[in-house]
Amino acid sequence: MKPPLTPWFSHAATTATNWAAKVLDRASYIPVREPSMSESIDVATHAETAARFRCLAEQDVQHLALLLCRAAGESSRYSAAHRTGLLCRALCLGQGALPVDVGSGRDVVDLAADVVHRLAEVLREARAAGGRVWFDFETSTQGPLTDAQEPWTLCDPDLPVSLVAIPSYVVNGMRMSHQIVFTGTPDGVHDAPRAAACG
Repeated sequence: MKPPLTPWFSHAATTATNWAAKVLDRASYIPVREPSMSESIDVATHAETAARFRCLAEQDVQHLALLLCRAAGESSRYSAAHRTGLLCRALCLGQGALPVDVGSGRDVVDLAADVVHRLAEVLREARAAGGRVWFDFETSTQGPLTDAQEPWTLCDPDLPVSLVAIPSYVVNGMRMSHQIVFTGTPDGVHDAPRAAACG
């Protein structure tokens, strides 16, 4: 059964982004589960769960971000990455709340509800597998790409990091997935050569 459609935002797609932007200064580590004393963890299940989370973020959350970009008249790759990051943070913080306004259009609301439902399944698996689990949005903006990060599609890996679009999934300090980050700046975005894009 899908969760009720509880809107986080009160107006339109642009309002959604304005509201979500306010949470960007909140914790860079969004906890999913705090462990009890001396418990074991299922590393294999966590690895599978991290892969499911990344797939959900790269496909459906990004698709939702693109729909919101279109509604707001935005077309740049930076806008898509930025809105993806806002949605990921809102979804991870809300863990059950619908991250769009119910007046954003039936296709947007339906997709958002499906994303919330599937994220709830991912979080249930994460909690059942044990350990301290969190989503890591921490990064050094304007710093170089690190071993814990991968560039957003077509971003130049030699340019400084601008924002985290998709957080990493961390268990007891073990990073189970990489962050997906946008490199460059909104006004001076440089694309990587197409032959080298998309690992």
